[in-house]
Amino acid sequence: MNKLFRSLPLREFCSGILFAWLFLPSVAHASGVRAPLETGQYVGIGGAAIADDATTNYTNAAGLTRIDTEQVVLVGTGVLATTRFEGDISMGRSAETGKATANVLAAIPAFHYAMPLTDRIAIGTSVTMPFGGGTDYPEDSIARTTVLKGQMFTPTLTQSVAYRFTDHLSIGAGLDLQLFWSTINNVIEINNRQAAFNNSGTGWDMGWHVGGLYEFTPRTRFGVSYHSGTDQTAYGTSTLEPSELGGELESNDYNVTFNFPAYIVLSGYHEFNDRWAVALNYSYTWWDVYKAITLKDTAIGDLPPGEQNFSNTWAISGGVYFTLNNKWSFAVGGLRDHTPTNDVDREIAFPESDVWAINVAVRYKMASNMVVDLGYAHPFYEEVDVNNVNVIIEDIVEIRANGVGRLYADALSLQLTWNVR
Repeated sequence: MNKLFRSLPLREFCSGILFAWLFLPSVAHASGVRAPLETGQYVGIGGAAIADDATTNYTNAAGLTRIDTEQVVLVGTGVLATTRFEGDISMGRSAETGKATANVLAAIPAFHYAMPLTDRIAIGTSVTMPFGGGTDYPEDSIARTTVLKGQMFTPTLTQSVAYRFTDHLSIGAGLDLQLFWSTINNVIEINNRQAAFNNSGTGWDMGWHVGGLYEFTPRTRFGVSYHSGTDQTAYGTSTLEPSELGGELESNDYNVTFNFPAYIVLSGYHEFNDRWAVALNYSYTWWDVYKAITLKDTAIGDLPPGEQNFSNTWAISGGVYFTLNNKWSFAVGGLRDHTPTNDVDREIAFPESDVWAINVAVRYKMASNMVVDLGYAHPFYEEVDVNNVNVIIEDIVEIRANGVGRLYADALSLQLTWNVR
């Protein structure tokens, strides 16, 4: 059967799906969410069980034993995301009421490679962006003192090896080398004067993954995949210009740590016949590692912790596949996910609610060794309350945000799969 898509390990199908979802919380506290962009169809429908192309190297390394030829997969994803806030923002004696909108348009590539070494052993390589995103409020918006511009990138090199123990059971595992870039900029206002507070740094960490795939029959299989968390520390430069203390302040010892969570995906896949198939996924993410973010050795010293207090989350997704003929296949899917944020610590840069998402995709077989997939995803968020306080300089600078916020997003992805031989 012409299986259409493989799902992404889910933290969030769409709020994490979108590269733009990096939310850089107020005044320089930052975090990111999972951005499952490693495949081109997005549909969180088949995550650890589909395993029908080289993207399985990332979604479930055990599935590499199902790839019977050397294969390359290229993915390009376009994302349009919008964050909106309406309410009051105050810093010291200064207060403003109004609306703020941040738009992000991004293009994100991914690469996957799989090669069978024997009938039982296969290897794979992927370059993906598991976490990342950005937000960019206008310089004259009321949000300028909370987060003016933020960016996070985590390009990750994933190497895996898989072994088929029996005709039914395969196990795969490997390492994830994750690079890390972080930029967090905003404006500080003291005595009616503004100062640009800019912070940027880079770092890296190593994670690991393991997965299993059990094929009950040629048409029915179950997969499980686990990815470890990483503790990233970015080192770089922090500046404050101009400074109330006179001139520009600069620190070359700036650093900030981000704790990215571990997650597990359980998936089932079943083909009823040569035309119809279904998939179902359950994922669990340990977001409770993300308690607070502290910027250290900035141009104005160590900042007080930016409380986040995330909670662990679960998500469920599913989908239906239909094969029309030997050229065309289609799929539709949906997802329900829960936000790790809370009503006390939620930031205006990421006013996330629980989310529903719909996903559609189409596959066209261009040649005997080449397939192209096109996928679209849209999440449905609700308006949520924002009631947050951030202390920048103890007893001097404190930022309060009170109001409502909402997220919007659309994503379009193109995938090319090439059987090299």
